[in-house]
Amino acid sequence: RNVTRTGPQETSQKAARRALGRSGSQRNAIYEEVKSRGSDGMTCDEICVVLQMLVQSATPAINTLANDGWLEDSGLRRNTRSGREAIVWVAIP
Repeated sequence: RNVTRTGPQETSQKAARRALGRSGSQRNAIYEEVKSRGSDGMTCDEICVVLQMLVQSATPAINTLANDGWLEDSGLRRNTRSGREAIVWVAIP
């Protein structure tokens, strides 16, 4: 019998990849949209505009994606529609 051994990190990453698609259509939509922007990334405000989401829905989804290792703070900041500086999020492939 052929057995492939994987380390705990690889196993966790595979499980997270499988779960992303099932873990909520909003989170999946956010991840795919941010990923499509490459290194330009997106702010929460931009995500809300493009995906027609409320900030109250987008913010927790973004935080979950960041905590789970799907998005990260690029270190860049852009102004929101209200003129405030906001984190520019980028996808982790």
